[in-house]
Amino acid sequence: MKQENGSNLSEPVYNHLVEMLLTQELKPRDRIPESKLADQFGISRTPIREALRRLASEGVIKIYPNRFAEVMTVDDDFIIQLGQARIAIDTMLTKLCIYYGSNADFEGLRRMAKICTEATKTKDYILRTKTDMDFHLQLAHISRNQFLIKYQTEISLRVKLLVAWKYLQIDKGYDSSLSHLALVDALEERDEKKAVKIAVNHLVDFYGLDSHFPAGFFEK
Repeated sequence: MKQENGSNLSEPVYNHLVEMLLTQELKPRDRIPESKLADQFGISRTPIREALRRLASEGVIKIYPNRFAEVMTVDDDFIIQLGQARIAIDTMLTKLCIYYGSNADFEGLRRMAKICTEATKTKDYILRTKTDMDFHLQLAHISRNQFLIKYQTEISLRVKLLVAWKYLQIDKGYDSSLSHLALVDALEERDEKKAVKIAVNHLVDFYGLDSHFPAGFFEK
């Protein structure tokens, strides 16, 4: 028997779909199996569609009304634009973190970076992917800027999926966590120039932007 509809019923469906996306059980252009999900959770399609609308608002699926929903594609243009935006935002975040951040804040970042490193070594890619973006979200919170926090939160799922879809490789993950640790060192030293350089280099390398722009464009 179907359970009573309600927004609270959409939350486990949303979490399940995110897990399917991160593990690549659902890949770009795959259709979302609404009927199967409704049967699996023993609910009507209403909370299923609520979860889908939430994912659509986060930019990871596309809904075709009265037809179907499918996972968004990730092309080079998407990667380049996301990388550009993150460099602009993370540059300011890094400066604000040096201004507002405490030693306790930076120690928290270090713990997250170490979790990411360990997850890479044990090949726990889901934990690594989540912790990687959580590190950058925490930078936003340390900055105390509500608009930067909102922006980082809005793009966090898209970044996690990009990691899962395009960069699910142990070498890149390991380099990423090492960059995080180096960034924490620079933040603790209150060395703004060094910290910004590490943050920018990290993102330029991750998004492969060097091959699309002239040398020195991002002032690495």
